[in-house]
Amino acid sequence: MAGIISITEYIVQVHRSHIMRKIQAGSFASLVKQASKLRLETS
Repeated sequence: MAGIISITEYIVQVHRSHIMRKIQAGSFASLVKQASKLRLETS
């Protein structure tokens, strides 16, 4: 993902952490499940 949008892997991890904290997801799997419920999947 980082290579696609030309940022470092560390920055991806920081952004993911902020999103997980905001959404109160305990794990990345939980975050994916919540996105699925909201139909936020991308192809």
